[in-house]
Amino acid sequence: MTPAAALALQEFTEPEAEAMRVAGIEVVMAMHGSVRGEPRPPLVSEQPIGALQARHLAAPHRRLGYAYPDLPGRDVLAHPRLDGVRKVCAKWDLPEPDVRRVSTTTSPSPC
Repeated sequence: MTPAAALALQEFTEPEAEAMRVAGIEVVMAMHGSVRGEPRPPLVSEQPIGALQARHLAAPHRRLGYAYPDLPGRDVLAHPRLDGVRKVCAKWDLPEPDVRRVSTTTSPSPC
């Protein structure tokens, strides 16, 4: 089975994109990134997602935290979402969110 499209969070390298096209995938695109090195706006804005999450949590809480992923390249998602959280905090007269960089890898738990 050959998919009609390949959609990723970040851009594919040109060899990856070309290999997919050769395999018959008609649409190869990224939600964030650039087109041949030229930056472009994301297909989906992440800021409203962060704002929605913050509004949901702000109703019962007076202080919010934000877990910022430590994966390279995830800034395209994390930074706009954090901006959305910050805007909600400011609008609701809450303190700045407590931002902590968190590992996205799992480590074995001690027995």
